[in-house]
Amino acid sequence: MNFWERILVEIESEFKNKERFLQHKHISVTICPSQKENTLNHLNHVRKKEYFLNEVLPKVRDSRVGEPILTEGYSQVTAQHCHYLQMMMENLDLKITDFDHISDIGGGYGNFYRIARLLGYKGNFDIADFPIMHEIQEYYIKQHNLDLPNFIGLRDLNPISKSILFGFCSIDEMPLSDRSILEKKYYLYDHVMILYQNKFDGFDNIEYFKNLKERMSKDFTVNLIQAPLRAGSAFFMASKI
Repeated sequence: MNFWERILVEIESEFKNKERFLQHKHISVTICPSQKENTLNHLNHVRKKEYFLNEVLPKVRDSRVGEPILTEGYSQVTAQHCHYLQMMMENLDLKITDFDHISDIGGGYGNFYRIARLLGYKGNFDIADFPIMHEIQEYYIKQHNLDLPNFIGLRDLNPISKSILFGFCSIDEMPLSDRSILEKKYYLYDHVMILYQNKFDGFDNIEYFKNLKERMSKDFTVNLIQAPLRAGSAFFMASKI
């Protein structure tokens, strides 16, 4: 039994109580961490860029749905997602609104979808995740009166037009059987952006993503970039040639 197989049972049990659900023990540890220093570190880094200070952060302040713990109006997750968007702009020269189709692998509690819509994204949006996570995401998104994304499985990924696949600390936590499904799907996308931990549950992700880069380099320009705000982690960024 892997990490997620063990933890999903606890998450499903906790989510039966919707009150302050983002503070429940296993839910908070896995998809809504709340370390004030970490949140401030991300916020201060993002604020150095005028575009994010004036055009992004004011639009994506957290609501009280699920009662995430906030620092200066932002959850750690929102601060991190803004940093990921900053990394995308700096390294791929792209904004969230530049796409027609987004696929988010492991969508947490749905916050990245909320952010994308608040920033003006109007295209297709997939979230590929476990059933209980889809249940959490649906509840969270409905509480914000937003149209629902496409809740799908990995085998259903099939982007149209200008597309990107995101995987923030999700693909690196998958068993190889699921990663092999995605390895065939990457070639359907114009861009792929993954944040991975060097090691997870005993698995060496450094070697895995180095090999993935070599295999994809015939069709993509691929860069592995050390995560500036997350020790022992890196971004895998690929753009179709």
